[in-house]
Amino acid sequence: MSDDYPPPADGYPVYAGQPYQPYQPYPPYPVYPPPPVNTRPGTMLAAGVLGFVQAGLTLAPTFVLMLVLSSVEAVNPQAHLDLLWGAVIAQFVGFGLLVAGSVQMVSGTSRAIYLVAVTLEILLSVYWAVCIGLLFEDTAKVWSVLVTNPVILFAAFYGVIPVIGLCLAASNGPGEHLAARRAR
Repeated sequence: MSDDYPPPADGYPVYAGQPYQPYQPYPPYPVYPPPPVNTRPGTMLAAGVLGFVQAGLTLAPTFVLMLVLSSVEAVNPQAHLDLLWGAVIAQFVGFGLLVAGSVQMVSGTSRAIYLVAVTLEILLSVYWAVCIGLLFEDTAKVWSVLVTNPVILFAAFYGVIPVIGLCLAASNGPGEHLAARRAR
């Protein structure tokens, strides 16, 4: 070694013009709060969105049916349409319950109104399938109509979304979430 350099300090070489400085640790990282965790289960959101879709599917045929019933009554005032007008009212009630229940499901606050709404929608689907089936008196015709009639298929389709929504809303995830929310 030459005499130009001082001897190494603590085993680290010291270069000319650079005095040895011990290692300084970095300051600690700032502590941030953990990111908010969305504890609402996805099944609640999915059920709420399906409720909004079903509400739209309920409202459109309800207006059409209301116009048809109004025109039938205008042509034939003696027509007995009380059950059909009752179904129109039930569909409007179902629409309102679906919207209110879906808002609560999406916000994660409750599922009671939603469960009532989808149950009503399932019952309306069965009602429409039976009403359309009763238009035909011959039972052999009823079966062929139930299988091939697009209106019956619509009545069945009308009930599929509420059944899926009912399964999602009645599952454990939303129940546990709501129980934990009430415990807070």
